[in-house]
Amino acid sequence: MRMKNSLILLLLLWLAEACNTSASGPSRDTTITSTARQQELAVELSGIVADSLLSKDTLAVMILPFAASCPSCRDKTIDSIMAFRGNIPENHYIVFSIDGGRKSIRGYFRSAGHQGIPDIPGVLIYDSTDVAGSRKLYRENPAFFYLSKGKVVRKIDALPHTVREDLREFFRGYRLNEK
Repeated sequence: MRMKNSLILLLLLWLAEACNTSASGPSRDTTITSTARQQELAVELSGIVADSLLSKDTLAVMILPFAASCPSCRDKTIDSIMAFRGNIPENHYIVFSIDGGRKSIRGYFRSAGHQGIPDIPGVLIYDSTDVAGSRKLYRENPAFFYLSKGKVVRKIDALPHTVREDLREFFRGYRLNEK
């Protein structure tokens, strides 16, 4: 019994550490001012999102890295996708990034309490070889990219304590709590 309690405690500590990303590291909400960096990020995204989409006047892209995200951020993101699946703003796209296929993604949706992957034509993009990860477009949780005229002007790396507001901004266009 004592070993079981120790194992549970160790697991809880590991989960707490996995979901605890320090805000003292590089800024999680970055306005990209360098034209070279704006174009570099757009080129990196073009390997995942079609160039025809990137050329739109305004665009928002969310990358959900299933395996890299902490369970809390991943589940909140999945819940938001399900809640807004019929009301995704125009020019907003969701990238499912995983080194695997739809069966793996379906498992994450089911573990979050949903029947399966929603059918959202023209919005969902499957990155089944985790190109986003190999290009370091996300850290450990969902990443949000906001583009204007084909250039990335803002990037947000979600954290467990900010993911709700990050998702609210992506799906509704505003935050309740400012940074």
